[in-house]
Amino acid sequence: MTKLFERKTCFIMNLLKKSYLAFILIILLTVLQTGCATTEAEFQTDRNKNSNMKNSILHDVIVTPSEALDENEFESSPGIVEGDLVISLYYGNIDTVDGKVLYKIATKQMGEDRYVIDLEFYDNNSKELTQQLSYTLRDDFMPETVHNPLETADVNNDGSYDIIIDLGIYGKIKLALCYIYDPNQKGYIQLTGFDELMTPHYNAGYIYEELRGEFNEYGRNKYRVDGTKLVLVASLHATYGGSPNPIYTEKVLIDGKMVTTKKNVSAKEIDIKEWGCSLP
Repeated sequence: MTKLFERKTCFIMNLLKKSYLAFILIILLTVLQTGCATTEAEFQTDRNKNSNMKNSILHDVIVTPSEALDENEFESSPGIVEGDLVISLYYGNIDTVDGKVLYKIATKQMGEDRYVIDLEFYDNNSKELTQQLSYTLRDDFMPETVHNPLETADVNNDGSYDIIIDLGIYGKIKLALCYIYDPNQKGYIQLTGFDELMTPHYNAGYIYEELRGEFNEYGRNKYRVDGTKLVLVASLHATYGGSPNPIYTEKVLIDGKMVTTKKNVSAKEIDIKEWGCSLP
């Protein structure tokens, strides 16, 4: 009798264990299916967002360190007319040696393959338009590749903040545009040659350009802005695959001429601080 009872007890326990495991398995499958469905839905949503990104209108975006202004102050702006597709719009104020200047910068699509950037500057007190500039973008401009739209910095260290505009990706490089405040003209002028630099970025008083040669060759140019002119002050060339690896050659502007100061040296012989704390 005791053995029969023990067998029945074991049978019941095994049955309960199997039922419990089956119950747990059902719950796990349900969670996994729900998770997969959620992931697919999120992926589909992101994919739709990306596919529509180029046609989206990013309106009234305030970029730090700009100070936001009341949009109503620009309702009568002459720079935007009916029929223009405004891709992006930035407005705020910026400090110059002549006081604060109000700005409004709009990227517009004028046709299927025609894009322009309109820059408008206003008197800080009267809100009257004082300057209007326009820059025509390349035909293959891709708005969705603009990740750092607007940067303000005193690139020539003259007490006025200047404007750097991201022009997006072109091939394997990024392009940008720079406008310098000219106190003699009491307005902004385009920094010649800046929009031809390959992947430029501003850092601690200098502008660096990233270069790419053959498959194993990299480089970096270093510029300063002298007044309203872009001046090459140093260049660094790196070749990978040799010994040591990589090998660097450095040139520096001395008395108006580029002079080779280091040739075929290792990285430890290059002053990394002189190159924005990173090497190519």
